[in-house]
Amino acid sequence: MPRKQWLLNKNLAEHRHTAATLAQELELPALAAMLALGRGIGEDELPGLLGLADEPLVNPYDLPDMELAVERVELAIARGEHITVFGDYDADGVTATALLTMYLQSRSEHVTWHIPNRQTEGYGLTMAAIDQLHAQGTQLIVTVDNGVSAIREIAHAKALGIEAVVTDHHQCGDELPACCAVVNPHRHDCDLPFKDYTGVAVAFLLVCALEGSEPEELLPHYAELVALGTIADVAPLLGDNRAFARAGLEMLNENPGLPFSALLRVANAQRKPFGASAFSFMLAPRINAAGRMGLANEALELLLCRDEAQTEILAQKLDVYNHDRQLVEQEIFAQAAAWLEANPARQHDRVLVFAGEGWHEGVVGIVAARLMERCGKPVLMITLNGEQAKGSGRSIPGFHLFHALQNSAHLMQKFGGHELAAGFSLPSAEVNKLREEINAYAAQMDMPFPAQHVDCKLKPAHLTTDLADELALLEPFGQGNPQPVFALSKMTLLAATPVGEGKHLRLTFEQTSTRITVMAFRTTIEDFAFAAGDVLDLAVTLEANEFRGQRDVSLILKNAKFSLLPNDALLQAQRTVEQILRRELVQVACPTREDGAAIFRLLKAAQKPVAIERMLLQTQASEIDFARLWLAAEVLRELGLAASDAQGRYALVPCSEKTPWEQAPMYLFLQKK
Repeated sequence: MPRKQWLLNKNLAEHRHTAATLAQELELPALAAMLALGRGIGEDELPGLLGLADEPLVNPYDLPDMELAVERVELAIARGEHITVFGDYDADGVTATALLTMYLQSRSEHVTWHIPNRQTEGYGLTMAAIDQLHAQGTQLIVTVDNGVSAIREIAHAKALGIEAVVTDHHQCGDELPACCAVVNPHRHDCDLPFKDYTGVAVAFLLVCALEGSEPEELLPHYAELVALGTIADVAPLLGDNRAFARAGLEMLNENPGLPFSALLRVANAQRKPFGASAFSFMLAPRINAAGRMGLANEALELLLCRDEAQTEILAQKLDVYNHDRQLVEQEIFAQAAAWLEANPARQHDRVLVFAGEGWHEGVVGIVAARLMERCGKPVLMITLNGEQAKGSGRSIPGFHLFHALQNSAHLMQKFGGHELAAGFSLPSAEVNKLREEINAYAAQMDMPFPAQHVDCKLKPAHLTTDLADELALLEPFGQGNPQPVFALSKMTLLAATPVGEGKHLRLTFEQTSTRITVMAFRTTIEDFAFAAGDVLDLAVTLEANEFRGQRDVSLILKNAKFSLLPNDALLQAQRTVEQILRRELVQVACPTREDGAAIFRLLKAAQKPVAIERMLLQTQASEIDFARLWLAAEVLRELGLAASDAQGRYALVPCSEKTPWEQAPMYLFLQKK
């Protein structure tokens, strides 16, 4: 579990009285109102956020070029032209393709679709794909979730006599494709107050315009598709996106369509009510897995299928692909972790860059996210295929990954993305240079720590189903409206029990007379730094569940830290130690032989790996001593007396030769300073 900087929302207190007043007026719990106001939701926005007011959805014709798009598609239908819906292989693209194809096929028999193969074609329109569509007789391409950057490709299509309507939601450059229409809320000439629509939402609005209906009227027919694409694409669940997600959840809980019922069954989803996490963790991974493994067509076929037996077959296939994706992900993760263990100097890089021959490029982005969470640093994962390399990166807030890659644009063949995620390609020979340059770029700033945001502190006795029901008013949770996180202070760990074949932990805590159970998902007992008897501060989320007629509350662990250890001082010590390990000049006290002896005795008594936090607690170190004692453990490692793992735990190792303390490279470096 990575060290994080805990950030308590200090805005809640100032909204306490306003929240109480609004709670009375709107007849809702004061805590829900206070949490919303504390997150910056205005008083006038609160009824809409909570679903207490019917806010009108956007007028589709407020999007640029919508009228032109409708005219051209209607003309194609009237003429009987061959229309191809051209999508993308992720969940947003697949749902957008399914939605628009479903509608157009209800009006014309000359409608087909195309989703590029991730492995062989890559993202978006390509020259080869256009040539293929031309050979198949396509006369009009309608893109969904792509196309706004396909300047050359659409020009090529036009030269072949194929016209195009682009619907997209990605950022626009200065030049737009020369085609019949470009429907994109991020166009510079779009003045909509809310623009964070997904590809499937834009496709839905095109259908509304084609049908001449208000979005509210058509939403029940397409709600699950729009909700799935919106939530899976991590769009902010604010504005119209909340209405889309809320409508999709209502259908999922009350009367899910055949494809969604089949996916829920293969996911073994038995507990209701479903929240947004059902889309995020049960449905979207199975849709995305098909695209990641190069078979997005089958995900689309499932969403279009209306035969019960066939939906079961296709859902089972997607479940197998998801399982295969997990196995590949685990293998790549293990290889990356082993490389980091074998190259301890790299553990202290500001940005971690991994490269492996033949890694599955559809999976490296997920592995990058897992490694980022584990190590608390930005991560680039690069797959090498001979002379060609492709990579995917994930970052933490405060380090703009796209800007960092932009700094190394001279090494790149292609790159794109935003602050927290990016993709790129470059020659394999330039990978080491990229590692050097991106770390040099990061050295010019104070790198941020990963943050654990906490809404407020609670006592464990308050974690009830009643509280979960109050928080459910803030659903759906997601980007822009995260699930509330609560801090529980000074909880004594009684037991940590592996569950789910050892992949997860069930933790039992106690405070005075209150005992609670908390689940730590994707955390093995080997990776858990705490032991029975430890007194911890916990960051948890909660939700009510119903199983076999019984309602209870589930607590999910987001982060944990020792209650008696000043967290900010620990993080600053980590920063100082890493700077010294990189041989950077910083002011720090030099560890003495006595410091090393104290750490040695502690490790000898433990007879197992010990986290640095536990060392600092057991030596009763003061904040000013944190970095010095941590460096003493590192000197033992340099002398061959101890070893450390990727989690920062130290253990003694057999050593036949003893090197004097004063000859350790780090000691010599600190003395020269």
